[in-house]
Order: sequence, then structure tokens, then C-alpha cells
Amino acid sequence: MHRIGPYTFTEQDARKTVANLPILLELAGQGRDASVLDGLLPEFTGDLDADLAIAWDVWGKVGPALRAAGQLPTRTVGRVAQLNVSAGGLPKLPVPRAMDVILSVRNVSPWVADWEAGARTRRPPYSP
Repeated sequence: MHRIGPYTFTEQDARKTVANLPILLELAGQGRDASVLDGLLPEFTGDLDADLAIAWDVWGKVGPALRAAGQLPTRTVGRVAQLNVSAGGLPKLPVPRAMDVILSVRNVSPWVADWEAGARTRRPPYSP
């Protein structure tokens, strides 16, 4: 397992996170002046723990870089339409209204919290 702060990544998720950073940067730049992101793509070291930390750091710089260039709004208001969880695996079913759910919007990232592994484990969207 690989850790960044309170977040835990499986070996597969860590490798895919590092490998897919160029694709994520490309997607973040679609429909915008992507030249703002040109200097963010790092050279990786070959050490997975170090490269995962580098990728995580770079992804954290994408939003601020786009905002500073006027490519993203400074503030966005949204609404959560539905939360889906499971006790492990699939299917993920809607959370009943009566269930207490705690959300932290301070750490919103490209990753989605995976209930089955605990609220502190992050899984990217391509994770099975």
C-alpha cells in the first residue's frame, strides 16, 4: 500500500494514478487555454512512492493554475444529487435519506471516496 497523508492507494491504483497524470492534465485543459498547464507535467523518478507524491502534488496545482489564468470560476455552487455506497464491491446503491453522511468539501479531488475501503481510502474512477 502507498500513502499520501491520510490517503491509501493500492499498488495498482498508485501505478495508474502516476501513469494517467498526462491524460488527466489533457482532460483538464479541454475547452480551455491548456498552455496554462504546460509547465505542470513533471519528470517522474521511477520510484513509485516518490512519483505518486509528485502526481498528487501536480494535480493539486491544476485548479489554482486554471483559476489564476481565468480558465475556471473563482467560486462554484453545486448540489449533490445522490450518494451511492456498498458494504464492499458492487453494486453501489443510493444512500437512504435517514443515513447520516459526513462530507468534506475541503479535500475534493479527482478521486472518489470508496466506502468499502473506508472514508480515508481514495480510488480513482478507473478502479474496479
